[in-house]
Order: sequence, then structure tokens, then C-alpha cells
Amino acid sequence: MPVNTSSSSVPVVFHCNVNGIGPRVEELRRASAGASVISLQDTRLRDERDAADFFRREWPGYSAYTIVHNDAGLGCSLLVKATVPHRLTARRSGSRHRLLIAEVRLPDGLLCTVASLHVPPLNARNGVLLRSDLVEMGLSGRKALLVGDLNARSADLGCRSTNLNGDVLFDIIDHLEVVVLNDPRAATIQHVSHSYEDCLDWALSTPALAPVLACMTGSDV
Repeated sequence: MPVNTSSSSVPVVFHCNVNGIGPRVEELRRASAGASVISLQDTRLRDERDAADFFRREWPGYSAYTIVHNDAGLGCSLLVKATVPHRLTARRSGSRHRLLIAEVRLPDGLLCTVASLHVPPLNARNGVLLRSDLVEMGLSGRKALLVGDLNARSADLGCRSTNLNGDVLFDIIDHLEVVVLNDPRAATIQHVSHSYEDCLDWALSTPALAPVLACMTGSDV
């Protein structure tokens, strides 16, 4: 399942679009073992109270923050080890995005901002869903990391193809001079109905944080 990781054997941050968390709990627990922060999108959990109970049961020892949007449960969750000092600083939800931001002090004493963002698939009704202000909000601060399913693919960044969100993402990365931590050549989704597989999930870091952060990107391919 992991498609890209740092040289560290234990990721400090693990993130993945799980495409329905129920059948994948054991797999995800193994992949994220030891991570200080876990970011999950598209969990298909339909109620925030049920989601809280689910994560207490399946990821004991973690504090879980969840946004559930609409009956399909297309939201995002941010899990932080209970022993890691942290505080949730922002929570935004709408038809076009779900965003959770936390200030986290990692085990080596590093204080940083971690943002979990889920942008639903592009469609004609919604137009371009990825917005630069959401990414800038997630990457505010000298040491910041934004991870999530942005539904963005850009050939300019190394993906197999490009969509409108990918064009927006390319401009954002160029404008903010952020570091891409995942490998855009590694597919994170296989879309059977549209007959393609590509990278839609991203880990973006400010330059000051990138050299000291171990981050792993999961895949549902």
C-alpha cells in the first residue's frame, strides 16, 4: 500500500484516501503503526459521534478529529497520538472541501502545523474545487505540512495526466515554493469507470520542515 516514504522506517505522518475505512482497518493500522499523526480521507463514516467511537476502538491511544459531510460520509479525519502535545486550530467544512488543522509538537520537540484536506472529485456542477486559499491556510507558518486527497493530477508535476485541479495545484506550488514530499509518478488511485490510475493524493511541505519530516503516502490502488 505505501507508495512513497522517507528514509525513516517509522513515518511521523501517514496519510491516505481510504475509499471506505471499514474493510481496511487492519491494513491501515499496520501501515500507520508508530505514526505521530494520521490523516485519512473518504472514510465513509456517516456520523461524527459514530466516527469518534470507531477511532477510539480501532486506534486506541490517539485523539481523533473528524468532519463528516453528507450521507455518503465523504469527510476527513486527523488522528494525533494522545502522548503528543497538540491542539486543533481550525475546522472548515463545505460542499467543496473539508479541512482540519492542528498545531503539533512532534517527539523530537519540533513544533509544526499539520493540515488534513479533502477536496471532492471535480465535476461539471462544482467546477474547479481546489482553492489556493485553502492550501495557503494549511501551509501557513514556517514549518507546516498539508496532506490529503486534493483530486488533483498534473503532468507538469510528474503525474500521468492533468485535470483542472492539477493546473491550480501546479500554480500554487510554484507561487508558494512548497516542497512535494510524495512521488507524483506513483498512482494513489485506480479509477475503473474512467479507466485510469494516477496520483490524486499529496503531501506538501514548507521548505523548513521538509528535511526533518518522515511522511508516508498511502494508496488504494
